[in-house]
Amino acid sequence: KGENLIESAKRLGINIPHYCYHPKLSVAGNCRMCMVEVEKMPKLTIACNTGAQEGMVVHTKSKKTVSAQKMVMEFLLINHPLDCPFCDQAGECKLQDYYMAHGMNGSHFKEEKLHKEKAKRIGQHVVLDQERCINCTRCVRFMNEIAKDPVLGQFERNNRAHIDIMDGKTLDHPYSLNTVEICPVGALTSGDDRFKVRVWFQKTAKSICPSCSTGCNTYLDYTTRQENKLVRFRSRRNDFINDTWLCDYGRLSKSIFSESAQKNLIDTGFVKDKDGNLEDVSYLTAMKELASQLRPYVIDTNGHHLTSNPISIVGSYTRSNEELFALAQFASFIHAKTFSLIGRPQGESDGFLLSADRNPNKNGAEMVSEAFGLPNQGLKGVNENIEAGSSKVIILFGTDNNSLLENSWKETLSKAELVISFSERDSWFHRFSHLIIPLSRFGEYEGSFVNINGFIQKFERTSLYAHERHAGWEVLSDLLKAFGNKGFENVHEVFVQMRESLPLLKNQNLDFATLGVRVWAETLDSSAEQTKHV
Repeated sequence: KGENLIESAKRLGINIPHYCYHPKLSVAGNCRMCMVEVEKMPKLTIACNTGAQEGMVVHTKSKKTVSAQKMVMEFLLINHPLDCPFCDQAGECKLQDYYMAHGMNGSHFKEEKLHKEKAKRIGQHVVLDQERCINCTRCVRFMNEIAKDPVLGQFERNNRAHIDIMDGKTLDHPYSLNTVEICPVGALTSGDDRFKVRVWFQKTAKSICPSCSTGCNTYLDYTTRQENKLVRFRSRRNDFINDTWLCDYGRLSKSIFSESAQKNLIDTGFVKDKDGNLEDVSYLTAMKELASQLRPYVIDTNGHHLTSNPISIVGSYTRSNEELFALAQFASFIHAKTFSLIGRPQGESDGFLLSADRNPNKNGAEMVSEAFGLPNQGLKGVNENIEAGSSKVIILFGTDNNSLLENSWKETLSKAELVISFSERDSWFHRFSHLIIPLSRFGEYEGSFVNINGFIQKFERTSLYAHERHAGWEVLSDLLKAFGNKGFENVHEVFVQMRESLPLLKNQNLDFATLGVRVWAETLDSSAEQTKHV
């Protein structure tokens, strides 16, 4: 009771077809696809606007219901163009799906179809095809109710009714691509993704947006056909965090989806030769060389571990909890002199989903460092120890050009005896590095983040070919084993150790496979803003 028939049926595993209905938008009731037969009602009723009641008997497969669905499908297809062979929506189009499930009948319409404007650019990222539109008005309601920017409207009447942009307006809202995602047909498509990869060539992993600390739930689509690349983010429903929405900044995530980001990936290890040039070597060779060059700073001539060594470790707020746990364990095991955490610079919050903190795991990183008693000493601590000579080695783990700013770090790096970089892509600081170990990029490893509101959430890995890039916990496990520690066998083992070691995770009954719970009520950083959804 209290929910409509579509939602009630869904909980019972029954799908009532619909176009205009969306669970996070107002009810329009204009597509009529969801009509069902309800006993004691004189005629068919739309399920989207009919509340479920105790004792109500609803027929979703009766003769009247099936006949109505067929007629609605025929009506919607009267003027719909046969664009399926080249439409980007093909393969995930509700018109296709419902025609196969509820139509499969010929059309009585023999006249020429009505022609409307096609491939109209209505914003920086959105392209409109009015011929494909079925006037469900999802996009209009989204811009009115969620984006609060009513630039779309429904114009004219009858068969000439169409969706269009208001005169003098453009669809350049920071959440504009949500209109593409909620469009059930191919009327609105992404200008960035048009004609790139067919849906049936894509695979999907459940993921978390890495562009800020909100932790929006996403589907990460990727392809291993011809090109080995990440394709797009789609929103994944989470009523506590992002509902069903995703900002354009996160959806486009240029740090992982852009051509330059995908071309600059490091596929193998590098070791600096006698002439100061970086020579590419295999991952195993790079790891052996790393252990050999680090050994004098960790173990004395008698084979004993030094109780204090001149090593500064710099971790990143962009890496997973499991990787940072392994990094903190490594720092504690070798008694590192300095442990620092850095991240991307602050941006601006949009007051909705995009957080000012552009780091997906700042809370998780600080949770780990505090549990190990490793205070974050930042750039200042590293620089002071290098200047004083108490630190001679710098290990950069998962840092990138956005977090490791050249003007602030190049002098410090130039003074170190040994610089080791664990990186996923080529960066300016590699010219100071003596060894480079390839790290998996986002999407190539699984792990978890802790968002701004204390939710610990898992993201899956894709099956993209990662060459010789390895997850951070795996690389650190190999390094721990080289110095006599047992390391880890898999990411689940890392998580179990983390769960048992960190006070905030103890007694939470957390399961790595089903992560998605709040582990504390307030953020570690009391100055961080809270999202409106929690």
